[in-house]
Amino acid sequence: MELDESLNLMSNENVRNISYILRETDENQISKQELTEEMLERGAIEEETIENFEISMHHNYLPRLEEAGLIDYNDRESTVEYNGAPDQIEELLDAVKKLEESYEEEHF
Repeated sequence: MELDESLNLMSNENVRNISYILRETDENQISKQELTEEMLERGAIEEETIENFEISMHHNYLPRLEEAGLIDYNDRESTVEYNGAPDQIEELLDAVKKLEESYEEEHF
C-alpha cells in the first residue's frame, strides 16, 4: 500500500478508532455490535449517532479496511476478523495515537 493510500485510509477518525479497537482486542473476531459498543464506551460516538455510525461502518469503514487487507468482513454473520496491518499502517496508527493523546492532554 502506498503512503498516500495509507494516509487517506487513516484520515477518518472512525476508521482509526475501529483499527485501534481491532488491534487491542484479544479476540480473533469481533461482531459489529461489539465494535459499536466499544466505540460508544470510548466516547468515539454518541448514543444519538449510533444508527448513522452503523450505516457508515457497514457501507464505508469496514469495506475500506477490507479492501486494504486489514480485515475480513463477514456481512452475513456481522463479524470482523483483524488480519493485522502492514508495518507502515501500524507505524502510522502509533504515531497518530500519540498525537491524539498529546492533543487531548493539552486541550482538555
